[in-house]
Amino acid sequence: MLIAKIFNLYFDKNNSNNENKSKVFKVFYDLKARFIYRSDTLNWDKLEHWESEKEIPDRGIFYGDCDSFALAIRKYLRREGINDSRLVFCQVETGGYHLIVEWQGWLLDNRYDYPVTRDEIDYKFIKISGFNKGDNWRTVV
Repeated sequence: MLIAKIFNLYFDKNNSNNENKSKVFKVFYDLKARFIYRSDTLNWDKLEHWESEKEIPDRGIFYGDCDSFALAIRKYLRREGINDSRLVFCQVETGGYHLIVEWQGWLLDNRYDYPVTRDEIDYKFIKISGFNKGDNWRTVV
């Protein structure tokens, strides 16, 4: 019932972009269902580690931190043909740093149970990636 309410809230029946939005939300919910937060120190015995695409499992339980989640989301979106997502490095309300994915104004964040918009969160965007691997990161003013 809750999923149906969220679906109806965010999807406009007259919007031609609903097919991609449906794919984005499905990727998010599928990963959330199998993602378990675990620090890089526990996973990799390092303070920080960004997984390569090969290190991100295609199925089963996925252990990782915020950048693990964001990189996995981006990998799975690209697999679905959605190539216009970006990584966003931000500072959260507690002062800590965090990585999320942005797609057409939707933020895909392991800290939330559903995709949110920027108006719904108290994050300061610091840098945002380009759409393609190797693109320069831009400072957000």
